[in-house]
Amino acid sequence: MNIIEVRNLSHRATDSKLILANINLAIKPAEFVVVAGANGSGKSTLFKHLNGLLIPSEGEVLIDGIAVEDDFKRARKMVGMIFQDADSQIVGETVYDDAAFGPENLGLPSDEVQQLVTQTLEVVGLSHLKDVAPHLLSGGEKRRLAIAGVLTMIPKILVFDEPFSNLDYPGIRQVLAQMAALHRGGHTIIVSTHNLETVTGLADRLILMQAGTIVKDGSFEDLLPSVENFGIRMPEATRLGMKVQPWLTR
Repeated sequence: MNIIEVRNLSHRATDSKLILANINLAIKPAEFVVVAGANGSGKSTLFKHLNGLLIPSEGEVLIDGIAVEDDFKRARKMVGMIFQDADSQIVGETVYDDAAFGPENLGLPSDEVQQLVTQTLEVVGLSHLKDVAPHLLSGGEKRRLAIAGVLTMIPKILVFDEPFSNLDYPGIRQVLAQMAALHRGGHTIIVSTHNLETVTGLADRLILMQAGTIVKDGSFEDLLPSVENFGIRMPEATRLGMKVQPWLTR
């Protein structure tokens, strides 16, 4: 059974401009999928339909067999969204408080919240910073805290919208390592990025979008040579006919 099914999805802005046009998409459990396209191609708008942040003008999205619109709370627990601006997702006065925000708002017992937060901060490597104010964290640490805040909701699917934006090389590697660990743990991972080189060796599948439609969907390696036809920078190694070296092995 597919964990995500997008059926005949179209979305119009308030001015009736068509942003997404008849998207059909199926993603299996534990896939690592990259969605790429030029700015304005519809990636972020598509992502926001996966947990009901946006409602389709036409069509529907099913998460593990149930339509998002039939149970928004379930969809938002199952699909965790990590946006490119980590600061917009950080609300706690300390790292611990921020990671606890989600489960506390779900009304979970305090001992269960404590257990969840302790485990999650360990997973993302922030346990030693649990009492630190989030604004003192590095860019990579803030992104990992945003991931922690989502993980405490125990999602099956993690959606990363331009997660490497404004990060330096060490920060990118931190986030990549976190993605790889989550994928090994059985999570379905969906990522949008302009820098395809970063996710080489991790992604199973590449989806290319243009003008609100899916124009290519296939193996990551097979589609890399054609990405510049759709406004995406090809990794330099691919341009030279060489194999792209995964960042996490460098």
